[in-house]
Amino acid sequence: ASVRKLARFSDGNSMTARDGVSPRRPAGLGARGRRLWDDIVAGWDLTAVELLILENAAREADIIERLRVAWRMRR
Repeated sequence: ASVRKLARFSDGNSMTARDGVSPRRPAGLGARGRRLWDDIVAGWDLTAVELLILENAAREADIIERLRVAWRMRR
């Protein structure tokens, strides 16, 4: 199986994938971000740029979830 470099994560680690193998999830994602990553990667073949966008979206989903929890605790 060929190995190709797909993207470089924001933490500097490279992502590689073997043909037919899903790219691994970036380190440090929370539950909401992991769910988003897994759902998207399972259904789509993404380019390196799209994977970087997905990583950012997953991290944003985690931030939004933390804000929701903090907001609920304020009330």
